[in-house]
Formats: sequence, structure tokens, C-alpha cells
Amino acid sequence: MARGITQGQVNAAADALLAAGERPTVERIRTHLGTGSPNTVTRLLEGWWQALGARLEAHERLMALPDAPEAVQTLAAQLWTAALEAGRAHADAALAQDRAAATAAVCEAATDRDAATAAAEVARAEAGAARTERDQAQTRVADLQRLADLQAGQLADAHALAERTQQALATAQADTAALRTQLEAVRQEAAATQATHTAHLRQLEDRAHAEIDAARQQVRELRGEAARAQAQARQTEDGLRQALETARTALAAAEREAATQRGRAEALAQQVEALGDLPAVLRASLADGPKARGKPPSAPRVAKAPARGKSRAVRAARSTKKTP
Repeated sequence: MARGITQGQVNAAADALLAAGERPTVERIRTHLGTGSPNTVTRLLEGWWQALGARLEAHERLMALPDAPEAVQTLAAQLWTAALEAGRAHADAALAQDRAAATAAVCEAATDRDAATAAAEVARAEAGAARTERDQAQTRVADLQRLADLQAGQLADAHALAERTQQALATAQADTAALRTQLEAVRQEAAATQATHTAHLRQLEDRAHAEIDAARQQVRELRGEAARAQAQARQTEDGLRQALETARTALAAAEREAATQRGRAEALAQQVEALGDLPAVLRASLADGPKARGKPPSAPRVAKAPARGKSRAVRAARSTKKTP
């Protein structure tokens, strides 16, 4: 219901419409006032129609002609009475129309009220559902907040672990760099040691080759001396026998010397193997070089006896023993 609409406002609006030659109706009153509900305007307009007769009678009394002839007054009264009756009839018809319109408006308002009530019920149900959803959403928000707090704590732990891991990685990198430096120093030292061992091994190899060459030369000399001894051995049988005994003695000494040389060669081979960088072929040549010729490298020293005759006898005996 509209507020602020008074009977005086409705009366003034109806009088203005009537003065303009229009029949006052609910819609025209509302249009003229610019406000007001149909029920309120209908009730106040009905009051205006009810008070219209009294207002006209008062106006009639004001418009009376006291100095006019009686016939004129009677005719005027009759005319005024007819006008009043016509106005009342017209007002009753308009009031009936307004009442019908008001009734229709009331029915429409009731329908609108019922629709509004149903809409309000639906709205209340939707509001209840919304409150339920809001409560559920608040619960979910609280759960999400707890989950976010938990994840934030886990993230902080992860950051701390990452920092510790980074520090450990930096320490490991520093240790690795130090180890690499130490490894490089060890490599350089090993390279220097290997170079020293290689030079020493080359010296031993050169010395071994020189001794082998000297032994070969001595063997060749022994073979020449043996050939000459064979030629001289035929000169005397007694010298041969004596030379044979001497040769046996010298042979035993030579075998002992050969054993000594083999021990030296084996010791040299062990030293070469201890170096670890000498090729296998060179170690084999150092180990088997003296044996390949069939005689110890120091055999020529045995042949150089102080007595010339005995030396020739020994050479003759060796030549006889070697000759097939």
C-alpha cells in the first residue's frame, strides 16, 4: 500500500479532472498524482463520490437567487435537481465502473500477492538452500584453509630441506674440487714416477742388450778358439785326456757361473715386472736371452785360464763336446 496518499489529494485530483471535463477514475487519479496503489485510490475516490452530493448542495445554496421570481427559482431548482440527479446517476455509474475496476485490481493484486507469496516461499527455500550451501562452502573453505596451512608448512619444510641439500651440494662440490686437485697431483706424481721408472727400465734394457751382445761376441770367440783347439787336439792323446779332466772342472765352474747369471737374470726380470709398464715381449727377451744361445753369458770368462796349455786343452775339450 502506498504511503502519503490523503483524501484531500484524491479530492483535489478528482475536482481537477472533473473541471477538465474528464470523469475521475482510479487510473486517472493515480496518473494525476503520480503515485498511490489501486486499493487506496479506490477507497479514497469512493469517499470523494460520497461527499460530492453534500458539496453540490452547499454550492446550490451559495448559487441561490433570492431576488429572482418564484417561478424562476422553481425552474432553477428543478433544473438544479435534474442536474444533481443526472450527476448522481453518472457518478453512480462511474462509481460502479470504478468499483468493478477496483475489484479486478484487488483480484489481480490478490493473484499477484499469491504469486508473490509463492515466490517468497521459493525465495525462502532458495535462501535456506543458499544458507546450507554457504555453510557447506564455509566448511570447505575452512578445510581448504587447513589444507593450505598444512601445505604451507610442508612447503616451508621443503624449502628448508632444499637449502640443506644446496649446502650439502656446495660442500660436496668443494670436496670434489679438492679431491680433483689431489687426484691431479697424484696423477702428476704418478706420471713423474712412471717417467723415472721408464728411464731406469730403458737403462736396464740397454745394459741387458749390451751384456747380451758381449756374450754373443764371447760365444763367437769361443767357437773360433774351439775350432783351433780341435786342430791342435789331434797332436797329442795325453794332452787331450789331461785337457778333458781340466775341461770337466772348468765345466762345473761354468755351470755354477751360468746358474749365478741365471739368478741375476731372474732378479732383473722380477725388477722389470715390478715396474709394470715394460712390454711383455721385452720381459720375455730379458728372461730368455741368455738361455736362447745355449750357454751362459759368462762362459768366455771360464775359458781364459792362466796357463796357456791348459786353456788350449779346455778349448779343445769344449770344441769336441759341442761338435756333433
